[in-house]
Amino acid sequence: MTAIKICGLTRLADIEAANALQVDYVGFVFAKSKRQVTLAQCQALVNRLDPSIKNVGVFVNHPAHEVRSIADSLGLDVLQFHGDESPAYCKKFTGYTLWKALRVKDAGSLEPAQEYGVQGFVCDTYHPSAYGGLGTSFNWDLVGDFPGKQGDLVLAGGLDPANVASAIQTVQPAVVDVSSGVESGGHKDPVKMAAFVKAVRRSQTSPGRPSNIQAKFDQKKRQGSSTLVGYLTCGYPDLASTVELALSLEEAGVDVLELGVPIPDSLADGPVIRQASKTALAKGFGLDDVFTCARAIRAQSNMPLVVMTYYSTVFHYGEEAFAHACVNSGVDGLLVADLPHGSSGTLKSICQDQGLDLIPLIAPSTGERMAGLVHQAGGFVYCLSYAGQTGGKKTFDPGLAQTMACLREHTSLPLAIGFGISTPDMARAMKAHGDGVVVGSAITQKITSGLAKGKLLEDVLPFVRSLRQALDE
Repeated sequence: MTAIKICGLTRLADIEAANALQVDYVGFVFAKSKRQVTLAQCQALVNRLDPSIKNVGVFVNHPAHEVRSIADSLGLDVLQFHGDESPAYCKKFTGYTLWKALRVKDAGSLEPAQEYGVQGFVCDTYHPSAYGGLGTSFNWDLVGDFPGKQGDLVLAGGLDPANVASAIQTVQPAVVDVSSGVESGGHKDPVKMAAFVKAVRRSQTSPGRPSNIQAKFDQKKRQGSSTLVGYLTCGYPDLASTVELALSLEEAGVDVLELGVPIPDSLADGPVIRQASKTALAKGFGLDDVFTCARAIRAQSNMPLVVMTYYSTVFHYGEEAFAHACVNSGVDGLLVADLPHGSSGTLKSICQDQGLDLIPLIAPSTGERMAGLVHQAGGFVYCLSYAGQTGGKKTFDPGLAQTMACLREHTSLPLAIGFGISTPDMARAMKAHGDGVVVGSAITQKITSGLAKGKLLEDVLPFVRSLRQALDE
């Protein structure tokens, strides 16, 4: 199993996040840098660190006596030498666990490892005038054949939540070491830290292990209930209210939350959601605000989050960049309502590499394309109760039961039924066909009616609780 090191911690909030995530190592930088800590600062941080997490001191060309003094004062578990320290220098630290950094430029960059008698080598990106912390990666193939007998390989340099799974697959390091890849605004970001840890741990599980979304469906099934997937239009009525609504809906019984990207004239959305989107857009709410919203929710909740949008939005942002932004925002899944069949393969591959569930949308009219759409999908399958637009339709497609039975033959993913579910009775009726229900327009309508009274939560929370009760019966 690849261990996780988060380097460059400077604040008590960083320590608290590392403790909560139960990482394996944390690094404290004593070299001159924007992440440098003093002995006194580090002592305060170490005092709050979970004893099961090993602490690493990072030094660059420090005098040996100074390193020993700091190491002994703090009880450092590992000394990481990230400068031009020689083999003779390292031999002065008998009895300490040592990691020596190798700045990787080409195949010859690893040859000096043979001269060091240390326990690990930190392979980082080469720069002629810097010793690390640049946030850029190198060609991982250069270290793929690193002989383990020379010491554990610690992979650093440009790692982040989106690329670490691929890095582990290529290099198979003993430890992955991240710093700038889990930062925002120059400080450690607990949401990115959590996304990084999730990506590492997910990369090392068997293919059959459920994702966070699937795990939630499995949990509700074990409890004899069905999963309630809620929907919010991001930015309606504003960003802060969206976050408040998300947390309140979770408390009321929502298990998985879709965050809709507001766009003009969406194809499948009914009038209620289209109006919510127009309201958000009129206030200048944009795509990056959706990711900000997701990050704010994730900072306070572990509820699985799904971004719901249309392909034009993903295409113009860039498929890989969009998936990356989702992962960095703590999002678990992506649902592209109109994903073209010819584009699905590429996006599926990108999402799979980044640990993001790509959720397929299946209509009763899908027919023979069904097997292809659910292939390599993740999270759950969103099954439309009828073809058309979302909204409070009173009847469902007469072939719904047959569609669900056919889907069961093609996938083991949970099946959630959406479009038109607007009452507890309708939600209750869907339990016979699927593993969960998706409710969007009805929730949005309740938010709108509450806003008309000047009370955001007054109508929507009792409604969600009634859905929860129906699904639990």
